[in-house]
Amino acid sequence: MADNQRLMELDRKHILHPTSPIKDHYEQGPSVIMQRGEGIYVYDTEGKQYLDGLSSLWNVNVGHGRQELAQAAMEQMSKLAYSHSFNRFSHEPAILLAE
Repeated sequence: MADNQRLMELDRKHILHPTSPIKDHYEQGPSVIMQRGEGIYVYDTEGKQYLDGLSSLWNVNVGHGRQELAQAAMEQMSKLAYSHSFNRFSHEPAILLAE
């Protein structure tokens, strides 16, 4: 894995962060780079622990590092990674989960 300084420079040059002023980001780079998650915590590249209070708003509402969920996701994605439900389209996992 790239060292922290290289990651910061690559981020500064190549990523647009929502709600972050582009000029500030270009001049200062990212304020923190997360490296891993475990349960309700995430850890940055310096090893500092944070309570992950934001990911659950969208997609990590059951915690990080859940191997059983990674396995279930891998099995599902090997068959169908994503399908929308617009215009009367459907898919088996959504139907069974809704039931």
